[in-house]
Amino acid sequence: MSDPPATLSVMDTQARDRSSRRPALPTRVHRTAALLAALSEPPLAAIPARVRREVWRRDHGMCQWPLEEGGTCGSQGRSALDPVEPRALGGPPTAANVRVLCDFHHDLAARRAFGDGVEGGAIGSPRRRAAH
Repeated sequence: MSDPPATLSVMDTQARDRSSRRPALPTRVHRTAALLAALSEPPLAAIPARVRREVWRRDHGMCQWPLEEGGTCGSQGRSALDPVEPRALGGPPTAANVRVLCDFHHDLAARRAFGDGVEGGAIGSPRRRAAH
């Protein structure tokens, strides 16, 4: 009968040692407050509505990727707004820094700015992977 308490005390000691090394998880209230705070701030990649309208009007909704033979791509299929200098690298959300790009050139611009191993965002999104 003396063995089970000794075993339990060793297990209790090991559990206490593990728990002292592991930081406490935030409570549900703290996680909810952090989530609400994050949702109340505009996302980093947000482009103001007036800039979006101005760029779509200026570029006529056509891809503005410059081609080697001159001119631009001009594709209107699956176009998106793209910053010339990404906001993550300090680019401003201004009409001068934003252009319309098709999906292909948007992915190419992201790979040139951040490298081929970019995960998440535009390149790693399920919508884009399924489309190709």
